[in-house]
Amino acid sequence: MTLDRSSAEDFCLWGPPSAGSTIGDTEEEQVAWCTKSGRGTRTIPNGALKGVHFVKTPDYVQVTGVGNFTKMNIRKGDEGGELDNRGADGRGNPIGGLVFGDTFGNGTQYHEWTNFMSDTEFCFRACIGADATKYCNHIYDVMGCMWNMPANYQSGVFENCDADDE
Repeated sequence: MTLDRSSAEDFCLWGPPSAGSTIGDTEEEQVAWCTKSGRGTRTIPNGALKGVHFVKTPDYVQVTGVGNFTKMNIRKGDEGGELDNRGADGRGNPIGGLVFGDTFGNGTQYHEWTNFMSDTEFCFRACIGADATKYCNHIYDVMGCMWNMPANYQSGVFENCDADDE
């Protein structure tokens, strides 16, 4: 399974393979959902995304947003969970999940990444460089998006930004 991230208009998220699933119950088997078709993934349905904020810093890219992610098979009312390149057993959640993007060069693989998904919001950060584990840590996995990735989670706003690391 592979994800790609390049802008507020061109990115992918993880989501359950079957309708009505919770993130926690399916974290090992998540599938890729992308804003654009033609990648061998599922396409994020029209109307699912209500607001997206994409940020590029020298050491990571981050995409956050709000929407109706029941359209991506997440059970209504699911407060979600964290997905990352390690997982509890070191194989990743989802198992074998890979993340690529063009923000730092064509086809860059991000070896450190973290993603929180719920039925109404998401946040995803992919990191490069010597401080990748610092910026894409996996220790606050019960705290959710607002704690781990402060950003603009406003509905109706779709934007691309450049920023410093902190």
